[in-house]
Amino acid sequence: MNRKLVFFDIDGTLAMPTHPVSPAVIDAIHRLRANGHMAFLGTGRAEIIVPPEIQAIGFDGGIFSAGGRTVVGGHEVSSHAMSEEMTRRIIDILSREDMLFYVLETAAGNICGNSEVSFDDLDFRGGSTELLRVQQIFTQGSPKRVEDYDGEPVYKVSYFCAPKERMDRLEKTLSELGKVVRFDNMVPDSPLFSAEITSEGTDKGRALADICHYCGADPADSIAFGDSMNDVEMLTAAGIGVAMGNSEPRVKELADRICESCDEDGVVRELERMGLI
Repeated sequence: MNRKLVFFDIDGTLAMPTHPVSPAVIDAIHRLRANGHMAFLGTGRAEIIVPPEIQAIGFDGGIFSAGGRTVVGGHEVSSHAMSEEMTRRIIDILSREDMLFYVLETAAGNICGNSEVSFDDLDFRGGSTELLRVQQIFTQGSPKRVEDYDGEPVYKVSYFCAPKERMDRLEKTLSELGKVVRFDNMVPDSPLFSAEITSEGTDKGRALADICHYCGADPADSIAFGDSMNDVEMLTAAGIGVAMGNSEPRVKELADRICESCDEDGVVRELERMGLI
């Protein structure tokens, strides 16, 4: 069998936010690599905020910040940060909105805007992996605030608001600056919506191709696992794109295969069916 390059989203794929990666998934990744294949993260998170316990599993590199950076063997392969002008325009637009919180994601960590928002007033039961991930950013520690932004490269901005009409308007406005991806499964029956913006042409699919090229591999020999809309380009760029059972419906429609949910160790079961472990 040809060597495969296998890419894994983190939140909702390897593990649910606030939950550890199961021993079965860790063992599967170890066996995958022992069998001569390569394992990469493919996450919306900046590399610096990937939890240490996930880093400790052992990966050959990764896609970070939804395609903003790629790394192989500790070497930065590609970097697609926003310009400072674009970042400041986004800050200006978002800071003028009510009932909105947002996060600038940099290689050095997160910078939070409107962080006075109280999560105690929001019911996140049944919330999506993206919502839970950002809840962690705001509730763990004291992140840097947008008022202290001093021009460092930003790879992605995530933002959250209500109602739908505001999100529609923001999507139209921000789409003139870059690539906007919306998440429509934030919380069932809730008016809260989320999206993220990167520079135009930046996504996990382009990043997957960058890594394959660097490793001398054909993208047809790659496999990708994901659950959210910012995984779609990665799933479609890979030779085989696998949607988790807990994925958004639109992600399942665009994937080549659907495996069991994250809670059911779907990654393990699909790797076994593929004969890779």
